[in-house]
Amino acid sequence: VLIMIVKRTKTEKKRIAIRAKSVGRRYEISVRKTNNHFYGIVYDMEGKNIVFSTSSLNLKEGEKTSNKDAAQKVGLAVASELKNRKIDSVFFNKLTYQYHGKLASFVDAIRSQGFAI
Repeated sequence: VLIMIVKRTKTEKKRIAIRAKSVGRRYEISVRKTNNHFYGIVYDMEGKNIVFSTSSLNLKEGEKTSNKDAAQKVGLAVASELKNRKIDSVFFNKLTYQYHGKLASFVDAIRSQGFAI
């Protein structure tokens, strides 16, 4: 399991907290993208701890790790782990990324498993 250290500014923390409280959800899904990989991270909003994370590093050898299909597989892995941990409602934080392409594939994969994001 890859755990990434995320440094957030005070303004970003405040903005996220306000949005999360307004929708009344306890867990936050966040993403990180690099040129080669895609990461999905689930945080506990109360303790600000990482609950779990998954990435395209876990894909089989020879598969592309930086395209929409990889992001979709990471989204399905996040959704299955959420179901295993009996987490039913999550808050999605897209950070500064635009909602299209890999990010849209990631979220659509999670929604296809029955989660309301």
